[in-house]
Amino acid sequence: MKADDIIEMFAKGTPQPAGASKPVERATGPLSPEEAVAAALEASGGSLKLRQAKVIARDASGISRMGEKRWAKILSKGEAAGLFVGGEKTLTLPGKGAPAEAPVAPALIKPPVALSPPSGDWAPPQTHPCGHENYLAPDPEAALNQEARSEGFCCAEAQVKASSQKAAINIDWQVRGLAHPVPEVYQATRERHRGLGYPGLCCSKKTGLYIGGVGNDCRYSKGRELCQAHESKPASLNTPS
Repeated sequence: MKADDIIEMFAKGTPQPAGASKPVERATGPLSPEEAVAAALEASGGSLKLRQAKVIARDASGISRMGEKRWAKILSKGEAAGLFVGGEKTLTLPGKGAPAEAPVAPALIKPPVALSPPSGDWAPPQTHPCGHENYLAPDPEAALNQEARSEGFCCAEAQVKASSQKAAINIDWQVRGLAHPVPEVYQATRERHRGLGYPGLCCSKKTGLYIGGVGNDCRYSKGRELCQAHESKPASLNTPS
């Protein structure tokens, strides 16, 4: 079932097959990808294979190719909002029985009302000082983030990821590295700059903190300290990395 068909069904209230759950009533307007997946789950009787759900989310997003990072964010938002429960191969509606291989930790489940899709005052996601990009609560001082910190998490996005038992979310060390030492594997070195792979981030040789600079080149930063890779390379003779 294509996203357009689901949206039309959602808006017009098309009768469902016998035994299928009635979809939640919604104000007219386009469905978000996670809502479109939830609508498809309702129409299919409560279960969808992941590859089918991914196609629905892709069509609802209006794109031709769904990247893994975008798909993981859609799954995270949908599970956090209580729209569906994910497994290794399928998605199910809450209450239909989550697959045994991917149980959700009950203590970390949040009521759907608290994590409902954003309203008219929606704000774009922000990367917090912890380095995590937050979609559910962009403002670091939002109630969801304060609650997450009170429970031992750095932000709401990290708490949601933990509750859905997904792999750890990516850390933006160009943000987190301003206050916490960047792991050595991500730091720029002479050897990495000579190779063809990832050159690393310009970091202080003493503290390991991220130095920054235009194009991740510390020679073009406001400070005077240079990383190991650039300390012997005058900026006038080199282009930014």
